[in-house]
Amino acid sequence: MLAINGYIVYLSIFFIFANKLKRTPVLDLPALYVNLALTTGFTLMTAYALFSCAGYLQVVGHTGAVKKGKHDHFSRHYCNGAVFY
Repeated sequence: MLAINGYIVYLSIFFIFANKLKRTPVLDLPALYVNLALTTGFTLMTAYALFSCAGYLQVVGHTGAVKKGKHDHFSRHYCNGAVFY
């Protein structure tokens, strides 16, 4: 999910620049403001996915061991669809 959301943010920035001079037909607002909702929403979802992954995977020192945290009753650590043992 993290990669998909990040890629959509990347593409939505190009979408905004491609349509920055257009105006909405009904309210005659710049389309930039309407299309900015796409970038804002997916940026927030990407940040949430990133912090979710960081919360599940707490690396200890140089060993690379996964520290047991609040989800230690699970045998696996889930990070947005990827399974870490």
